[in-house]
Amino acid sequence: MREILFRGKRIDNGEWVEGYYRIKGKGTDIENHYIMVPTFQSSIGNYDYMCYFTDVHIDSETLCQYTGLKDKNGNRIWENDICTLITEEGEFVIKYDEEGARFILDGDGIVEDFDNYYDYECEVIGNIFDNPELLKGE
Repeated sequence: MREILFRGKRIDNGEWVEGYYRIKGKGTDIENHYIMVPTFQSSIGNYDYMCYFTDVHIDSETLCQYTGLKDKNGNRIWENDICTLITEEGEFVIKYDEEGARFILDGDGIVEDFDNYYDYECEVIGNIFDNPELLKGE
């Protein structure tokens, strides 16, 4: 079973946070997007390992879903990550293809189904938000 996680950049300091995505309130206004970050506390009263969630306000433009896979270095691969493949030239952006309900690799005019590659064939080198310079052709 694939782990369903999201990440986004905090509004207050621009740091990345990972957890569970939720919208507070009504509508999809930018001020309503949050990542629920698990906070663990142990030995509280008669309970061991209580888990609480802290809502962290994020920039909705930076929201990314975890693909469920890790690259050759053990790093999680997220939507909007930039990666290289050992079998292909250039850099690829991980995107979600809604029509095909799948993650794809998009780069330099080539679109590949992400399911056609093994984790050891992919290496994350950045993401489109922090490292746009890695996309030479764009």
